[in-house]
This record gives sequence, structure tokens and C-alpha cells, in this order.
Amino acid sequence: MSTCNAPLRMEEYVRSLLDNPELIDRLALASEQDVVESRVIFPEHLPLSQLQQGVRSGRFVQGTFLASRENYLEGTLRVRGDGDSDKEVLIQGLQHLNRAMHDDIVCVEMFPEERWVAPSSLVLHDEGVAGDVAEENEEDVLKAESGKMRRPTGKVVGIIKRNSRPLCGILMPSPIKEVG
Repeated sequence: MSTCNAPLRMEEYVRSLLDNPELIDRLALASEQDVVESRVIFPEHLPLSQLQQGVRSGRFVQGTFLASRENYLEGTLRVRGDGDSDKEVLIQGLQHLNRAMHDDIVCVEMFPEERWVAPSSLVLHDEGVAGDVAEENEEDVLKAESGKMRRPTGKVVGIIKRNSRPLCGILMPSPIKEVG
């Protein structure tokens, strides 16, 4: 007579592997609620069929994403126009960048003109911010409101083709000694 066991959770399965006890250290222990909350950071990319249909209907624009070298929270979509003219669309904010990487072919949903913004004058290389943020942001808002620097703005809704290539790097120990 065969007994049907209840399915095991991943943690239970790994703990049952007596020959490889080090595998348990590789599991991230979190509740299901924590996993759901921490994993959903970006909007889901639309399927390729919806992206193509949106481009044909004019709802989306397709082009090459160029990440900013000065601000990791900003990029530009270069859309090939007729002849030699290129159209540029500004994309600002982590959510609106939606996991796009430099030189990816992406689809962008354009914002209405009243939501267009000016490029940021802040230089952000990592989690830190250079300069006085409050003054810089206030200045950008004033420029954007004047309409002089506002540019067409949108958000990435899908990635048509990733510009993936092999990368190489080295992890070096930090020269900063921990205090403790």
C-alpha cells in the first residue's frame, strides 16, 4: 500500500539532505508575506504581443534605452525618426526605468504633456547624493514649471531585446576596517 506524503517546503527538503548540511545556509528565511512584499518592486513587463500591438497603434514608442552616466535614476529613450532625426524621451525614477539596462530595446508609454519633467541636475552615482538635494530639486521644479527645460517623458512598459553581454569583475576586500 502506497502512502502519499504531503509536499515539502523547500526548507524542509533541504534540511532532509543529510549529505549536504551547508545547503541550509543558502536559504533565505522569510515569511511568505515578507517574500511577496519584498519581491514586487517593479511593474510587470507587458507580453511581446501587447508591446508590438501598442507600438503599431501609437500607444507606445519603441527605441534604444540610454542610461544616464550622472544619475542612476534617469535615462533617455532614443527613438529613430524619419531621416536622420531622432526623438528623445526622458525616463525618470526607479519604477519608471522598470529594470531597463543601457542599450536595451524597450517600449515606453508616453505621459501626457502636463506630466513632462525636466532632466535632473543632480549627480547620483550610487545610494548617496552629491550636493544639497533640497536646493537642487527646488531649482529643477522651477525650471520644469517654466516650461523651458521640460522634455517628453514616459515609463518603460516592456523590454523587446536585452543588450546582454558577458561582464567581468573582481570583488576586492574593503580597505575600511570595521569598528566593533
